[in-house]
Amino acid sequence: MNSRLSPMSWHTHNQPVRITNPDSKVLPKSYICCSEFGRSQFKAQNAELQLGWEYYELMKGHDAMITTPEELGQMLNKLAIMSFDRKNQEEV
Repeated sequence: MNSRLSPMSWHTHNQPVRITNPDSKVLPKSYICCSEFGRSQFKAQNAELQLGWEYYELMKGHDAMITTPEELGQMLNKLAIMSFDRKNQEEV
């Protein structure tokens, strides 16, 4: 696993994501908080929710993709299915 790890980008916690493609505004947005050690480092939660992001919580540590990949994968699959189902309902 160590060979696949890389340093984290420097400003991931304090630089907002800027999405400039207007078509992307209609895509569903989900926020997964790994909250085993609390949520204090994620002060932007309310802002994301106000901007149409759906909030999900995974009671695991920061490195869920390493410590619990199955549970994280299940959550991501569930979100993908929900997104697909919503899109199909809109088309009906």
